[in-house]
Amino acid sequence: MEHQKHPNIRSSFPRDVYPDIRENQETAFVFIEKHPDEINILELPTGTGKTAVGYAYLKTRAKISGGHCIYVAPTKTLVEQVSAMHPEFTAVYGRSEYDCFYYPDEKLKADEVPCLQLMDCPHRVDQETGETMEPGARPCPYYAAKFRARRSELVVCTAAFYFFAQWYQQLWEKPAGVVVDEAHDIAKAIRQCLSFD
Repeated sequence: MEHQKHPNIRSSFPRDVYPDIRENQETAFVFIEKHPDEINILELPTGTGKTAVGYAYLKTRAKISGGHCIYVAPTKTLVEQVSAMHPEFTAVYGRSEYDCFYYPDEKLKADEVPCLQLMDCPHRVDQETGETMEPGARPCPYYAAKFRARRSELVVCTAAFYFFAQWYQQLWEKPAGVVVDEAHDIAKAIRQCLSFD
């Protein structure tokens, strides 16, 4: 991989949310800048500003490459927190978080419906155009979110969404940067996505 020098990551630090860079965040920035093309693991206690470091890193990577940068969180609650703090991120969740409109009389989630087999679903969102299969139909919330995420430079998503969208479908050809928050919980999050028969 060709070495690519990072500009100063501090220039992307979200001072509107966090007024000052803490000492441990400065240490993290120096470390990342010294190892720009490597996988970096940062272990910091809760409440010390890991999210701000991840945000600044991804914003910097987006400036360098113009590619997709993904912030992966283990839970919907953490995705919502990051999205609320940094609204320029497009938030997207796993299928179990979205209602299905195909069966209007039943309260089903997208993961309870065999979407790929419902070729006549008027709510399906074409992933190339963003249009519904039937003009004027209410867009499927899951496929609409997936369409937005595919086109967004900055995405925050659950581990479940990243697991399926990237590993199985390669939603993003090659992300410019990925931050995995609470990485110690990633195996648990992925196990919850799988079923054993």
